[in-house]
Amino acid sequence: MQNRISIRGIPSCVPKLENGSTAIQELVESHGCWLDRFGFIEESLIANEKDSNVSAKPKSIKMRRRRRREDKTKSQENICAVAEFYVENIRNQAMKSLHGFMVYMDADGNILHSHACGQDSIPPNSEEHVHVSFQIEASAATPQESKIFLSKYEKISIGNDESGNHSKRNVVEIQRLSLTSDIHLIVKNSENGGGTGESPWKGGLILAKLIAHWMDDASLKETICPEQESIISCSGLFTGKVVELGAGSAGLPSMALAKFCKLNDIDLDIQATDGVDEIVVALQTNIALNGFDDEISVKHLDWNSMPEYDDEMMVDTIIFADCVYNDAGANALVNAISHILKKGGQILGVLPDFRVGLDLFEQLMIENQFEPTEIPIIDHNIDEGQTFKCSGGSGKNYRLLHWACKR
Repeated sequence: MQNRISIRGIPSCVPKLENGSTAIQELVESHGCWLDRFGFIEESLIANEKDSNVSAKPKSIKMRRRRRREDKTKSQENICAVAEFYVENIRNQAMKSLHGFMVYMDADGNILHSHACGQDSIPPNSEEHVHVSFQIEASAATPQESKIFLSKYEKISIGNDESGNHSKRNVVEIQRLSLTSDIHLIVKNSENGGGTGESPWKGGLILAKLIAHWMDDASLKETICPEQESIISCSGLFTGKVVELGAGSAGLPSMALAKFCKLNDIDLDIQATDGVDEIVVALQTNIALNGFDDEISVKHLDWNSMPEYDDEMMVDTIIFADCVYNDAGANALVNAISHILKKGGQILGVLPDFRVGLDLFEQLMIENQFEPTEIPIIDHNIDEGQTFKCSGGSGKNYRLLHWACKR
């Protein structure tokens, strides 16, 4: 699920206006969500990058001169803005909302008025203050645009406070985490952004802790939820092929499971997946840092464009944490689960109570014949002096749910 959008049609004078850059950034955020990274790219740079990556027949001197003149004129007129959303599954909605949008700015770069294509124009009393006006063309950022964008712009340091609101945060490069006395992990944040998945989340930490303790204490035999006479057990849950959806750069649940299997010589097919290219690279880095190359395979998996799965590729168990942020994400996650889970398979997920899309997600799971069981979360404090920084708040309002496929 790529989360980068390209906005063309912006006059090159806009970033030079005092509030021009901020105004465009806030406009994009108002049609999507807060941004992880934002910046402007000259359209001539994009054209040059594209030309350098494409083999073509040699052009005549006359054609090359004409192309340079066209590129120079175009770069003087317009500039491209690229925005990276902090939340996945927002891009398509923002593209649809912004495409064709008319923007009117004053001499300071403040937006006097904006409207969708076909709607009323600027109010008459504002016309005299208009310094520049333009129409936005919104589309998914191309690989060339993304390459230039990543090389030029650092991420905006944004995170979540305990109430779930986004706020400024410090980026921690490498952290060490102790889950049990035997299970210790190293976690490095994504160096190239990637939205919500670039750093660990509280839900992933909770699920990793629970998996580590279930496996360690129960020796694959103890029932996870005995007070409800549940048949959920470690031996039945973690068998065959286990896939983590939306693993992010950390992949904590997958690594906790892999570490226990490695310590106890247990053969389990574990796959950690994510839909953002930069996050997949960061996830591979963390898997390698912890020595799990042989235990965990890493795969790019876009929930909105799922590949074909035959019977041999279907999975026995799906695990996930902190993967729902909106209704689009809820639909996409249920689609992915339905697409890859075997008949009679199981799902284990950690969900917060304070996010948009959760009610829809749980409703869709039931409609797709996934029967839920809520499991009490037991807090395991390993090193009380240890501070592991992650997004998602205090974790007090998280729930652990198990679903059995009844199809």
